[in-house]
Amino acid sequence: MTLDVRWAALYDELDLFESIVGNVVNVHLRGKLKEGKWVLDRSSFDFYETLDKLRCEWRYGGLFTVEPEGVINRTLFENFLKAMRTIRKQ
Repeated sequence: MTLDVRWAALYDELDLFESIVGNVVNVHLRGKLKEGKWVLDRSSFDFYETLDKLRCEWRYGGLFTVEPEGVINRTLFENFLKAMRTIRKQ
């Protein structure tokens, strides 16, 4: 099963996945790039709080896929690279 963080944000359902996190094989992180960081629009939770919750609290050790919303052009590519580095530091 894939946990799509954007959909969980749209319906404010992230915490419902805690009881079934053992069945999750991929967490799909889709967010907007803003000043070198990832942002979830219209969400009651933060992108980085979500990463911390999944890895530290829920002990999720599976795959993560990352997708920026919108088009990545040359001017945004450096922003994309900065945002990817922030995930590694978490």
